[in-house]
Amino acid sequence: MNSEGKLFWKISDNVVDYENPAHILALIDNYAALLRHSYSDPNSHTRDLCFDLELFVERANLTDVEQFVIEQRVAHRHNFQILKMLKEEGLDYSEAQLRSMYRITIPRKLATTALQMRLDSEVVLGERPLLVCTKCGEAKPAHTLYFARSRDKKTGFCSQCKVCQKKKRDAKKEAKLNGNR
Repeated sequence: MNSEGKLFWKISDNVVDYENPAHILALIDNYAALLRHSYSDPNSHTRDLCFDLELFVERANLTDVEQFVIEQRVAHRHNFQILKMLKEEGLDYSEAQLRSMYRITIPRKLATTALQMRLDSEVVLGERPLLVCTKCGEAKPAHTLYFARSRDKKTGFCSQCKVCQKKKRDAKKEAKLNGNR
């Protein structure tokens, strides 16, 4: 862990930060080679990197298409091949959509999952307090991932979680649209 509490791997002079989408993308791009290189050594840090990535993929609630895209990219399939397979399944994606999903959406989801796992462990270790949302009643780690900042509150965070705030905004927006019809 670094001074900010982030989990990372230090390999020689390089650092892999699981909460950085660019690092996650690099791990996905090199996953097959890393795993093949390190699989026979059960004590390999590189093998641990691969297994950690698998854990993030498993817990990230990826869509079926996102899961499929990762599997195909790990198998070194090109975008045109993936698009063809998706089209055969009745799914119509453009090259730009596929590229964005692979290079932006999926790494962000995996990095967010890594952050959530770190925050959960900090709560268990007593290093981070839980806040209870006044709307839904769920206890969540005190972090900007779950709660917006608020200078007015003693905790430094709003009393409602971001999910509840979004629902409230969406309901207002929907009411405004229905009222204008």
